[in-house]
Amino acid sequence: MYVWGGVPAHANGRSVNRQKQKQQHLRIDRKYSRVNTDFHCKVGPSDSKVSPARLLDLSIGGLKFSCNHATIKRIMPNEQQALGLILGVEIVVHFSIKLENQRPIAVKTPARVIHSERLAQDLFHIGIQFLGLDATTASKLEAYIEELMAAAPEPSES
Repeated sequence: MYVWGGVPAHANGRSVNRQKQKQQHLRIDRKYSRVNTDFHCKVGPSDSKVSPARLLDLSIGGLKFSCNHATIKRIMPNEQQALGLILGVEIVVHFSIKLENQRPIAVKTPARVIHSERLAQDLFHIGIQFLGLDATTASKLEAYIEELMAAAPEPSES
């Protein structure tokens, strides 16, 4: 029997939705709350080789960004360009956040690529985990996430 994310691919003779299992598995393993975002960031194998990307969600522990195939080729070694779980690929990510009534704060930190997903011919989602985020930046990032969560509308119950 094939197992996907710790759950059998077939339960009681019925096929189980693997994507749903994967999403549930990832949510269970998360240590930090994530907020949806939509702004520019830069990612690359080093500070001098960054490419533009779009920051999609953010937490104190990491983020998800979208990028094109050219960016994937820049940040991933050839042997790691297969989609799915990525091992040992470290990158640098740059983005800015703005807390209410304060100047924008530039965030530049090393990160580890955790997973990648291809959504279209030239559209990829990449999940990363921050490495070595300093305490000052972490506290400002946490405050920013709390502001976004407080401003988000409550989901309606139907």
